[in-house]
Amino acid sequence: MDLSKNTAFLKTYSLIAIGVALFMLFVFPTQNNVCAGPASAPSSCDPVYMESLESRAWLEGEREIIQNQNYIVKPDSVLEYTCWDRALIDVTAGPIAAIFSDEWRGVTAPPPMLAQLEASVLPHAIGYLGANFLHEFGGGTWVGSGGAAPFSASGNPCTVMRDTWFLAKSENFIPDPAIDGFYTFFEYIGMPDPRIYPTPSPGPGAEAWIENMLIGYNIESLLGRPPNDFPDGYPFRDPLEIDFIELIRPRLIPGVCTPPVPTGVTVFTSAPAGEEGYPDGICTNPGCTYVGEACI
Repeated sequence: MDLSKNTAFLKTYSLIAIGVALFMLFVFPTQNNVCAGPASAPSSCDPVYMESLESRAWLEGEREIIQNQNYIVKPDSVLEYTCWDRALIDVTAGPIAAIFSDEWRGVTAPPPMLAQLEASVLPHAIGYLGANFLHEFGGGTWVGSGGAAPFSASGNPCTVMRDTWFLAKSENFIPDPAIDGFYTFFEYIGMPDPRIYPTPSPGPGAEAWIENMLIGYNIESLLGRPPNDFPDGYPFRDPLEIDFIELIRPRLIPGVCTPPVPTGVTVFTSAPAGEEGYPDGICTNPGCTYVGEACI
């Protein structure tokens, strides 16, 4: 065999093959998606269903916020509890003032420390308290709420901290049925916001409750109004309702034994009658037991 001739033939054939491939590449350019697989299927997520989940979460969250803010009232000022203004004047500007003031020089009208505190500290403290705690003790819950009476002046007003603590322990919740209770979503539509201490809250409003109930519960209308985004009701409500009524609800009725749900498992027993086995199943209705091939 002449190897040189075979080698020359292979080289010539290779050059011809490469040339044909380059020619085909330029004449028929490769498409970007030649090797791509089939197009992705559209998303299986129903955006309307997602809106329903969001609205239900809003209902649950808003009710919890309202109830927490209704039960946990705004705290009072510790400055008020401790009679801070009296301590400032009677103690700081009194006995302690002699240590730092120049009263020993005979300047006694008015005492320098008292004048300085009243001019530099008290106006700011009063402004702060008035802007942030302009309500009765207990966040205002003890005024007109059927609970304890408001605090009254006494010979020793610095007992207010003790009195406040006693009342706070005695009144765990506001003893007023009109504002103290765990309400349904529907009740929030027709009632004012229960958060009235220390000042009334406008709340989200009836329209917000209605709209989120429509979407969250997937119902066609509420109080004569359909959802804003779906004037004809939800497009998937009817088939879901039909499936539930016809397929799901019958399997949940206690004592009404519907056909079992097969598991695909064959059960064999040690008894002679069970040598061939029987299909296993589950009974979904409460009070029903799977025996053999039926629920009884």
